[in-house]
Amino acid sequence: MNRHFDDQKTQNLSKNDLSLKGSIDEHIEDLVSLINSSSDYYTTSSCSGRIYLFHRQSADNIKSKDCRWIYVTHNLANPIELIERYRSFNEFNLLENSRDSSSSLVDTTVLDRDSSLVDRDSSFVDETVLDRYSSLVDGDSSLVDAIELDNLNVCLTFKFEPFIMHVQCRDENSACKLLSVAIETGYRNSGLTISKSYKYGVAIRGTSMIEAPVVNYNGDKLVSDNYINYLTHVANNKMQLNWHLSDKLYTNINLI
Repeated sequence: MNRHFDDQKTQNLSKNDLSLKGSIDEHIEDLVSLINSSSDYYTTSSCSGRIYLFHRQSADNIKSKDCRWIYVTHNLANPIELIERYRSFNEFNLLENSRDSSSSLVDTTVLDRDSSLVDRDSSFVDETVLDRYSSLVDGDSSLVDAIELDNLNVCLTFKFEPFIMHVQCRDENSACKLLSVAIETGYRNSGLTISKSYKYGVAIRGTSMIEAPVVNYNGDKLVSDNYINYLTHVANNKMQLNWHLSDKLYTNINLI
């Protein structure tokens, strides 16, 4: 029995969730519980999948700390809200640049965390211009940081990221079992790492992604509202397939 592994598992699972969202994503709560209920595994991080708009100040800033999310959800995305965030992006930046850098910025707050998921087959786009500083109206939107910009050299990107989970394993045998199940389920980007102290970790990763720049570093919009609408529906379809795959993973892990 690997007593050191047991101690690490107890310590890890007793820690507070330090992610931006601050909790396990609803769609994989059962999967996380299943893995953590096993004596051979425990999760260290996870994401059920997310759709978001983010910006960087310049092409040189590639670190996550230099990026700001202006819309993010782990549920189906609201195309109306995404279009409005896209429309108001440059105007918002211009206003922020006209302010004294020491002045307080507009605080974005979540107003409706219980709104229903958007119908993925809807092609309707509301033409009403929402308040550019209003809160995200998505069903599971996380609190978004206020945007601080020094200039207009920002890049706005639309992105869909699939399910990912990191799992610590008791030994090589348990790690190989989990990796095999993940790959057979459809997570072909999964892999196994072994540390110098012989800690075995499995990263389970989805393969379906979208990353599309929609505003260039000169502040020019690169696509139409209709294309943002199209990207949103494609991402929502991918999200639903993503959930189906994580449900399948739950079933397969249950058989180990």
